[in-house]
Amino acid sequence: MTKHFLAVALAVLLSTHVAHAQMMVSDLSLKHGIGARPGVVHGKLNNHGAQEVSLTAVSSPSFGRIELHTHTKVDGVMRMRQVSELLVAAGATLEMKPGGYHLMLFEPKTSDKKAPVSLLFTFNNGQTISQSVTPHAHAMGHKMMHHKGH
Repeated sequence: MTKHFLAVALAVLLSTHVAHAQMMVSDLSLKHGIGARPGVVHGKLNNHGAQEVSLTAVSSPSFGRIELHTHTKVDGVMRMRQVSELLVAAGATLEMKPGGYHLMLFEPKTSDKKAPVSLLFTFNNGQTISQSVTPHAHAMGHKMMHHKGH
């Protein structure tokens, strides 16, 4: 009887862990804003589970707030708008990329734009994922060097 109880308890514990560990965050890139403009994060949200999951919040000690955003076309013009969650279908990957879903970083708490940034992703299934991302240099410097002689 005791062996049966332990086996059932272990199965329940493992199934709970698997249900909560179905999300992965990968391929993150961060670009700080120039001047007062907010920074942006792109990457992938991978759902390895059998049920849809939503990213409901992202936080960081390096920023006052982080918002979930998308782009939509309004009267023929692309506009950015905040959304309350990013839904990731079962077995699917949601790509956060320019012109689509992304994270907006507001109110930086440090002036060091080269330091890695810690991000905490919170999902509606109770799972949290902590990831660190090293900021990318702005492409503008490369473009200016490339066109220097023109």
